[in-house]
Amino acid sequence: AEAQTSFTVVTDTQGPSIARVYREGSGLKVITSEAATCAYSLSTCNFNFEDGLPLLYENPTKKNIHFTDWDNAKTYHIKCKDLQGNQPAPNECSIIAQGSEL
Repeated sequence: AEAQTSFTVVTDTQGPSIARVYREGSGLKVITSEAATCAYSLSTCNFNFEDGLPLLYENPTKKNIHFTDWDNAKTYHIKCKDLQGNQPAPNECSIIAQGSEL
């Protein structure tokens, strides 16, 4: 007996995108498009992910909602990487969050 089959391999090479970022109460909340880990710097996008300050998971079983304390006077340079390790280039951020007075 003989048979033929075909399949397609899809490779994930892109880091997670930021679906939403906002202030909630006294915290900064970041929602990613897929399970990820996120870290931030208060001074630059040019930092190694491992050297950044970690954002915590709101729910450790979901891993796409991240938070940290919010300070309106600070600028958060945020990088997120997915479970495959895909992340922005060393000098790039996923997003920059900065407070403002309206």
